[in-house]
Amino acid sequence: MSNQLLGVAVVKVDGQVLRSEPGASIDVGGYTREDQVGARVQDSGFSEKPALAVVDCVVMFDASTRTTPMKAWRDVTIVFECDTGQSYVLAHAWLVNTPKLTASGGKLPLQFKAPEAVEA
Repeated sequence: MSNQLLGVAVVKVDGQVLRSEPGASIDVGGYTREDQVGARVQDSGFSEKPALAVVDCVVMFDASTRTTPMKAWRDVTIVFECDTGQSYVLAHAWLVNTPKLTASGGKLPLQFKAPEAVEA
């Protein structure tokens, strides 16, 4: 049994490694469950609703970074590689936000969504 816990993740878009900061995250999606409470607790249950997979990361912005190709990121494949060995693949993903630059430390937050994340 390994004692290593997730500390670093690498994010790739169509095979290209993003120069992302530590702290990238993934919500693997699936179904969210909402409590449905009856007049008696014994009659309670839940309902489900589909939830998309989401990857959030912050890219380091420098002179070589180009935002124009980013704006065209739709129907791309995202790979989220954990330093613990797991990988998640998000097929048919899209960039949710437009590239928004912050002139303080060269940060460019990106969010991707896809129908599902599959553990590879």
